[in-house]
Amino acid sequence: MTALRDAQWHLVRRNAKVWGSVGYKNPILTEIYAELTLPGDGLGTSFVEIVPLLKPVGLNAVELSHIRNFNIETRNGDDPKVTKEHIPRLRVWNDNKSQLAQLSKNQIVINLVGKYAGWSAFRTLFDGVLGVV
Repeated sequence: MTALRDAQWHLVRRNAKVWGSVGYKNPILTEIYAELTLPGDGLGTSFVEIVPLLKPVGLNAVELSHIRNFNIETRNGDDPKVTKEHIPRLRVWNDNKSQLAQLSKNQIVINLVGKYAGWSAFRTLFDGVLGVV
């Protein structure tokens, strides 16, 4: 047991020389996100119409992107059936690109990126975006 503990200590110490301090005040997180898939008609309105409503939340820089959705379906030993879909998505950032809301027809993704800001910062963003939609 002592040898294992010493080996772990040496590994941590060796990495500490490369990465800096051994102890961390905050977890090593670069992104926190929540992905919500909405049933039926999704947002019930054009997701483009929601963008101006996000300005009071601090999100105002808009990018157009898309996601690729692949579904593979097999039944009773038949050859797999593959369907592909390109789904448009709006990405709405705050000014320093640390907060992001991604909107598509039936999905909302809320991201907090960069330096770890804590759970309360994420909840504030999450509640703000959901309050708009």
